[in-house]
Amino acid sequence: MQVGLTLGLETQKGTLKLSLVDCGCYVKDISIKLDGGASWLYQGMINAFEEQIVSAVENAITKKLKEGISKLDSLLQSLPKEIPVDDHASLNITFVDNPLLTSSSIEFDINGLFTARKKASIPNYYNSNLQPPVFCSDQSKMLGISLDEAVLNSASALYYD
Repeated sequence: MQVGLTLGLETQKGTLKLSLVDCGCYVKDISIKLDGGASWLYQGMINAFEEQIVSAVENAITKKLKEGISKLDSLLQSLPKEIPVDDHASLNITFVDNPLLTSSSIEFDINGLFTARKKASIPNYYNSNLQPPVFCSDQSKMLGISLDEAVLNSASALYYD
């Protein structure tokens, strides 16, 4: 059996959107053996309907994959856009660029600025002229984080005020 998925992952209004571009399942061969009383009769029916059984299995697997991707997308859409730090500040964690995928990693850029918790909306302070992020050259590292000075400035300005 072969199963193939092609997924799209992009930012949409500050959250991640997962979309299914292509999905397929191919069953090369299926073997069903029955034992017991009239198993020879049932085995003959199974052999007669083998193509329909293979098609049903392929369709069922494809359907379950689509449902799983949809659930995963819903989970990504439900991620919070801010995290409370204390009574005064929240950390804006909206995604600002599409993820960058490589063969061994995935990179996300988030806003990361501190905002006052009393504000109803999260201002977009992201500056597109920021320097490029720091890349981990060692593949054994599980997580790499780089902070722009705008993050520190937003925190200091918020707590100063």
